[in-house]
Parts: sequence; structure tokens; C-alpha cells
Amino acid sequence: MRLDAGKRHAFLSQLAAKGVNLAMLPIVRQERKRAPLSFAQSRLWFLWRMDPGSAAYNISAALRVRGKLQPRALQQAFDALVVRHSVLRTVFRQEGEQAEQFVRDPQPVALRHVTLDGDDREGQARLLARQEASLPFDLEAGPLMRAALLTLNEDDHFLVVSLHHIVTDGWSMGVLVDEFWTLYAAFACGETPALPEPEIGYADYAEWQRLWMSAVDGVRQVDYWTRRLADPAVLQLPIDRARP
Repeated sequence: MRLDAGKRHAFLSQLAAKGVNLAMLPIVRQERKRAPLSFAQSRLWFLWRMDPGSAAYNISAALRVRGKLQPRALQQAFDALVVRHSVLRTVFRQEGEQAEQFVRDPQPVALRHVTLDGDDREGQARLLARQEASLPFDLEAGPLMRAALLTLNEDDHFLVVSLHHIVTDGWSMGVLVDEFWTLYAAFACGETPALPEPEIGYADYAEWQRLWMSAVDGVRQVDYWTRRLADPAVLQLPIDRARP
């Protein structure tokens, strides 16, 4: 059950008055279908609304894979990753004053497979990888993760994965890559992956962050910075032409 803003603020104020450190409130995992945006997501949503055709906030990785691949295990690994992390099947919409994130049911990942031919297959693969990384995402329609397998020959491949920054960051990409290969190795051997279930989802964190910021300490910090930045001085930086 979610309290309205007034009741939530009153409840958290009571906790703060009793000396509870609101920043230490636990993040509760729930099977959420919708949640508020985190503050980082709000910034990216704002920028995307200004320029929805931009790929500036794409995060892409191209992995060179040598040796025989099992396409079925590859597909299973991607699909399992989407099941594990609800943020990978999340889209964003604005219905009213505030945008929200909506978690979809798991769907198979559309893994694009391109078999290259000709003399300069590596050059073709690198060009296709750059093109794949530069395609914009539709944050409202999704999906916000793409994958492509570029095969030079049966023992040499490029695996290209692109995500929008609103659902991942540089640190998280390392986690996703590690989990992906753990999943792939298990499926390739016909085994059940042994990865533990994630303790929370990103929507749980976003809900917690908004809850904390609606409390007394969060309001105090916003008020402080609003006053501090109310009348900022113009920075006179050295530039190569007259200020417009």
C-alpha cells in the first residue's frame, strides 16, 4: 500500500522526531509494476523528451568472442537476464504531472544475428557495431536493451549489446556482463544457473529514494540548495568569442 504524499510526510516526520535515521531505512523488495523515477532517471527522461532522436545516452559494449557459440544458449542467457532484472523490461511514460516507470512482463530478447561475408569481415563488423550503438531508443515504447550477434565465421563473432543509460550505468554493465556469461556457460552445458536472486530491483530503490527525499531531512536539503542557488553569479570563464 502506498500512502499519499501528505500522509507519507507525516509518517516519516514522526519517525525522524523519534531519532530514526531515515537514510538508513531498508529498501523493500516488491513485485512492482509501476514506480516513480529515481532522480537520475528524471534527468535522463527530461533530456530524452528534449531530443528523442539522440543516441548520446546509449551505453554499448562490443565483445569479441572466439570459438563456437551455441545460439540457443545465447538466447536463453539474454532472456534469463531480463527475467532477473526488471529494469531491463521497463519503459517510461508521463501520465499527469510526473513520469513513471512501468515494468513489463518478461519477453524474449530480439537477438539480431548477422552472418558476414566478403574479404573485410572485421571491418564490416566494426561498422555494424558502431551503427548499432548509434541507434536511438524509444523510452516510451521500449525495449531499452538491444543485442546483435555478428558472425565473421563459425569461430569468430562480435556480440554487440546496447542499453539506454536510464536503465543502466557503467558499473552495472560490469555486473550484467558477468551474469550473462555465467548464465550462458550454464545453459551451454545443459545446467541450471546457480546465480542468487537479486535482493532488490531498481524500481525498489527509486521508491525508497523518493520516500527518503519526501521526509524532513530531504526537504531540508532541497530548501538549503534552493536558497543557495537562488541568485547565482555568472561565471566569467575565458572563452574564444563574445558571450551571446
